[in-house]
Formats: sequence, C-alpha cells, structure tokens
Amino acid sequence: MDDEVRIVQNLKQIMDDAFDDGIEIRTATSGPECLRIFWEWKFDLLITDIRMPGIDGIELVKGIRESNETLKIIVISAYEDFEYARTLLPFGIVDYLVKPIGVDRILHLVNKIMQDSYEVRVRPSNASDDAAEKYNIKTIISDAKLYIQQNKYISISLVDVAEDLHVSKSYLSATFKQETGENITNYINDIKLKEAKKLLLKTDSTINEISEKLGYNTPKYFIERFSKSTGITPAKYRNLLHKKI
Repeated sequence: MDDEVRIVQNLKQIMDDAFDDGIEIRTATSGPECLRIFWEWKFDLLITDIRMPGIDGIELVKGIRESNETLKIIVISAYEDFEYARTLLPFGIVDYLVKPIGVDRILHLVNKIMQDSYEVRVRPSNASDDAAEKYNIKTIISDAKLYIQQNKYISISLVDVAEDLHVSKSYLSATFKQETGENITNYINDIKLKEAKKLLLKTDSTINEISEKLGYNTPKYFIERFSKSTGITPAKYRNLLHKKI
C-alpha cells in the first residue's frame, strides 16, 4: 500500500505479472481505506507506506497487529530512520524498506514471504505463531553472522550485510541490536580483531600485511581499532603473546 496512486497501481501490476498463480492483491491509498479492506478480506501480507492520509503507517500497523498476529508486514518509507524501524520492531514487521526501492528487491521479499508462509503452514499445528516469527528473526541474525564470518577478509559494512540479506539497513541494525544487544558494526570489528589476534600469534605477517588481509583501509586505522579494543597496539600484543609462550 502507498499514498501515491501511480506507485500503488504500478506495484500491483508488477506483482500480478510476477505471481500469476491465484494470488489476490488489493490496493488502498489511505489508512482508513486500508482498514476497511482489511476487515472485509483475509490477507497474508501487507505492504504499507509509513506516511498516508487519514492514518499513518505506524498507527495502521499497531491497529492491525492487535487483531492479526500472523500477518506479514513490510513498511516502506522515504526516511532511513533507525527510530522508525525500532518503533515498529515489536510489531513483527518483516522489513523496513527505504525509497527508492528496486522492483527486484520487493519481488524477492514477497517470494521469500510466500515460501516461509508455506513452511509455517506445513509445520505441526501446535507450533505457535510467536515461535515462527522468532524463527524468522533468528534466521536473519544467523545469516548476518555467517556473512560477516565468511567475509572477514574484506572491507564490509552494515550496508553490505543488509544488501546480501535483502533487508534494509535500518531493519537489520535494529533487529541485530535487539536480539544480540550488540551494534552490528562493532560485531563486524570484533570478528576482524579476533582473526587479527590469531594472525599475530600464529604467523609472521607484518602489521601492514595483517591490516591489508583483513580489509582495513589503512594500517593506521587497523592499529587504532585494535588498540581501542585491547588497550595495546598489535605489535605489543604479539610481543606479550610470545613472551607467555
């Protein structure tokens, strides 16, 4: 759903063309209209803009979630705002997308939601909806950690991880923080520094070589990050390790 008629119709047409196997798509251009349609029909997915006439996206999500705990919700916004994303997290949104949004990204998300919905349906009936939602969040966190681990030898950021998982950086940042208690950027740095410590202990690589191997922009930045984390420089850390041995 979006507050611009043209965008709404274009998105509907694209999804009609992409998913031609009996999927019913309804559109609305205001919050009240969306609620009216919502009460008349049963839906599996809601895509809503955060700003609309009548009722904004946040109030809409809150209102709908009170009566439907299983509905998958994607929120679209013109703002890359961490606070917006954090406000919506307790309501179990699937993603928080920031305009402009590529068509392929929306289709990927919708397709994934359809697949996940099928998997949830074929689970035992006593599996709770809360457990299914928690499963999806934990999968995102697990995939994020795996991506970071597999790419620790290159320069990566929150943006890279979010793009690989096909989620917005605001949503990933807020979800990662909520689930792990740790900032994802700090987590990336911690993984790199753990590897740096191994290299300092087990290899004869120079500080510059280790810095380059781990994807730091400059040796100076690597030394600064290492020193901030451990309280000593990489060179001193290596000397201490070898003294203990």
